Amino acid sequence: MNYRRADSEEMIALWQKQFGEKDLFTREFFARKINAGETVFFAAEQDGELIGELYACTELEDHDFAQKDIRAYLCAFRIRKDLRGQGIGTGLMRYVLTELAKCGYSEITIGVDSADAGLMQYYRNCGFIQEIGIYTEDPCSRDEDMRPAVCEPFTLLLCKIQY
Repeated sequence: MNYRRADSEEMIALWQKQFGEKDLFTREFFARKINAGETVFFAAEQDGELIGELYACTELEDHDFAQKDIRAYLCAFRIRKDLRGQGIGTGLMRYVLTELAKCGYSEITIGVDSADAGLMQYYRNCGFIQEIGIYTEDPCSRDEDMRPAVCEPFTLLLCKIQY
């Protein structure tokens, strides 16, 4: 298993494969943020194939989520369905937290469906203990006007890290 940083071209190809023409505005948003250095695309790779992804937004309009050099927001955390439950996601999460700490980030946030007790516990086990609040706009999902998309309510969790 290889964990690494990936680029916007790899992200576009991966999303095209996963979603086709769905989520075009969000895909464009991520590509722009990666190219501007405001989002890092972290990938899990096996035998030359990308099998997992996790994005760290380092600058967003809402500083509850991300603020340059202080707080990063993790989003779009996915592992290929047939490979889940094998520790790949946990390995990717550890890699990302370590890399962000090395870059000087001391706070990491992530949005979690409050109703999913198992997922809430998983993130708490990863160190996301503090609840910041409940939100109904996803800062990384974009509508046709490139504004944050309205979504189901989710809890924003915070993890404080040191390196």
